Amino acid sequence: MQATMNNHIIHLKHCYIDNPQAIWNVSYYGVDYELKFTHETFDEGKIIIIRSEIGFIDSNTFLSWLSVFFGEDCTDPFQRQDTRSSFNRGKLQASQKLLQDFLNAAFLKEENIPTDRDKILFRQTMNYYLAGLRSGISMMPLTIGFFGLSMECVGNLVSDQNSEYHTLGSFAFEKLINKSFEPFKKDREHGKNYRTWQKYIKIDSKLVHFIRNAVYGHSLLHIPDERQKLVKNLHQWLKMAGASDKDAEFWFKAERLEIDFQTHAPGLYKIGLRSARLLIFLYLGIIDSIPFTEHDYHPFGEFPKNQTMKFNGMSISISIVN
Repeated sequence: MQATMNNHIIHLKHCYIDNPQAIWNVSYYGVDYELKFTHETFDEGKIIIIRSEIGFIDSNTFLSWLSVFFGEDCTDPFQRQDTRSSFNRGKLQASQKLLQDFLNAAFLKEENIPTDRDKILFRQTMNYYLAGLRSGISMMPLTIGFFGLSMECVGNLVSDQNSEYHTLGSFAFEKLINKSFEPFKKDREHGKNYRTWQKYIKIDSKLVHFIRNAVYGHSLLHIPDERQKLVKNLHQWLKMAGASDKDAEFWFKAERLEIDFQTHAPGLYKIGLRSARLLIFLYLGIIDSIPFTEHDYHPFGEFPKNQTMKFNGMSISISIVN
């Protein structure tokens, strides 16, 4: 099914939307949009059909913001059905109101970016994030490099030292994380959860940095010490996610790291995605209403027992018998 002038189709690749309200009506920059999540030709929740009153969907603004909100590549002009990895992130629960509040925050931020320097950095933040989405799992682990560059740009956006450029390894974006989390960590009921979440974020950020340096940019993978540092951080990530020491050591080994990168590409992709996406939300002033999926913070998605995967007009059914 091809998009028409007032009918734009987005195929979700890494998640599916669990939404009892089949149609959302939202507005952005004074333009009204209708988002529909069902169609007789496609799997429910794995497609977004967008209609606009002006008959044109601006990929530089509205679709870019949808890419942040859903964590999916909504700007790709060559959309195609591909549900092979929809279990990787799993179910996403959101609402029309949540999206409208997000779009309002995005509009307000765009209208109030103070300097030309910040406008350029913010545009690059978005460009690198979108490049990461477009590269996807198939380009892992290089994809991590794009997400890392997006995070690097955010670090410079929130830095007080405008004359100095901060690289990813300086973790300048932690200033934004600390400021955003501080009031929530003081909450008596939920403060502990936010403190734990911040620990996960710190581990994620270090891992994005190590992977980026290993395979994208500095290309340090050929240095034995760097390989060992990276493997150590990969083990830490898995153990934080619930893996045993034995399992973590089995899943990532220095001598076969290139193969392990490919084997665990879906899980590693989510680290880059959630890290870069989180920082954009925080920059917009949003922390307590970010629509994460059920498996965004899990190394592995839950592969359904009976799954029909669709790709390029083909359907592949897989049944798992206990």
